[in-house]
Amino acid sequence: MKNTFRFALILLVLLSAPLFSAEKIELIGGNLKLILNPHTGTMCLYHLADVGKNRYEPLIEDRNYGSTSWFSVQLDGKVFKLAPRSGKPVESLRTIDGAVLRFTLTEDFYIEQEFKLVDPDGRGYPTAVSMELRIENTSGKSASFAVKGLFDTMLGETEGIHFFTDLKKRISHETKIILETDRDSYLVSQGEQQSFVFNLRAYTPPETLFIANWDRLNTLTWLPDFIEGRSFNTLYSVQDSAVLFLWPQKTIKPNELYTVQMLFGPYLIKKSTVSTFNPEITSEPKTEDERQALIQWILVRIDQIEANPSCATDQEMDYLNRTLDGLLKQRMAE
Repeated sequence: MKNTFRFALILLVLLSAPLFSAEKIELIGGNLKLILNPHTGTMCLYHLADVGKNRYEPLIEDRNYGSTSWFSVQLDGKVFKLAPRSGKPVESLRTIDGAVLRFTLTEDFYIEQEFKLVDPDGRGYPTAVSMELRIENTSGKSASFAVKGLFDTMLGETEGIHFFTDLKKRISHETKIILETDRDSYLVSQGEQQSFVFNLRAYTPPETLFIANWDRLNTLTWLPDFIEGRSFNTLYSVQDSAVLFLWPQKTIKPNELYTVQMLFGPYLIKKSTVSTFNPEITSEPKTEDERQALIQWILVRIDQIEANPSCATDQEMDYLNRTLDGLLKQRMAE
């Protein structure tokens, strides 16, 4: 009788416990597939390919389970990356209309990151992802929190135009967008077939966006090493761009929440056609004055192309960026 009672008690506990797991969760709707990976604390987003049966193509970099895209929380100046820690695994949970990742990185706060496939345009099927990050202050005192998220975009890297917005027709070098003063409402990374769009004004607008080489944004420091106009190249990676979202610092009272919401997903946007590029630069500058003049000419030409993308090809933009990088390296080496 005693053994029967113990078995019934254990069964009751198991049945009443939340259905958490450390297994990946897939959400599929419309042409989208979202995969949450609790063993890395990250996500991967895919779109159904035009060729092949039930074949999905990534909309952002999916290497290493999407671990090159991540979120971090800052608490009173200390940075916590949303990832598993020793003895503190990330829990995954299916909900009625989505899924949640749960993080317990410290006793001072508790995090839930909820994802849903949504239909913001009323098309009758999901076309975007809604993400809500909830940080509960469990420290017992008021504390200062901030949030940032890095997205390792990829679609625009092969097209020459890494990003564009509704106001900036071509972003091909390091750029900072401040939402309080800049009026951009969306950011797009576009490939040959698909686009990945961030709605900057939906839900919780970020304070600042940094667009740069991924290595320069993937830092332990809260703010990246940023130089306006620098190319997306480093010594170790070429044309590897990404975007870093920063949300403002806020003082949160005990047991209250800091909430960040985002909306992102694929859209089809028509491209403009441009003429074939014929390089005008045929010789290396021999003097410092010639080099300075050439640098200035390239900068002016890049500004012209950004103002009117239809006046140039992706080939020309790549050529200008490579030439400018070479000239700047020569000057730094002297």
